[in-house]
Amino acid sequence: MPNENTLEKFDWKKFRQGMFNAFSKVQWSKDISSIINVRKLIIYAIVIAGFFGWAYWQGKKSKPVNIDCAKLANTKAVLSCSYSKGDKHVVEFKSGKMYFDEVAVKEGQIPALKPYGFHFKPFVCAGVGTGNGESEKELGLGVSVGKFYRVDLNGYLTDKGFYGGVGYRLTDNCHVVGGYGKDYKNLKERVNVSLKWSF
Repeated sequence: MPNENTLEKFDWKKFRQGMFNAFSKVQWSKDISSIINVRKLIIYAIVIAGFFGWAYWQGKKSKPVNIDCAKLANTKAVLSCSYSKGDKHVVEFKSGKMYFDEVAVKEGQIPALKPYGFHFKPFVCAGVGTGNGESEKELGLGVSVGKFYRVDLNGYLTDKGFYGGVGYRLTDNCHVVGGYGKDYKNLKERVNVSLKWSF
């Protein structure tokens, strides 16, 4: 039996065939299959999506805050600094943007405007839960603990069971949330879909 650890010797004939045979269908198929297959395509897609996601996130953070409020247009306020007597700052709204000491405020500088992060937001919810082959109306309370753009992470209790799941922001204060959990009596599986509103 040949030794598995024996290295293959360099062969000039194979080298010339592989290097200069530009019209070999077999060689082309080997080269293409070595570069492209389902597993590698998935890896390429993840890397490309991660790069563009990171680039979008960086661009989002550096975007000036957009103030779409006619009442604040062209207004200016001078604020005293609480930790330094005599120090004052100017907050101004003009051309749909917010300026602090004549520097445009960017979204990444205000935690509430960041598209991602952890938070603690209580909410009430109402919806429908399914378990043991039956569907029932449910009311409950919960907490949102994190967000990523319009998606958030939630844990909540209803009058039928407890759930963990994700939500999607429909409006500023209304989300649709889906959760998987257990009922109180027998700890059997339940699935819930609700609307939630933050306090």
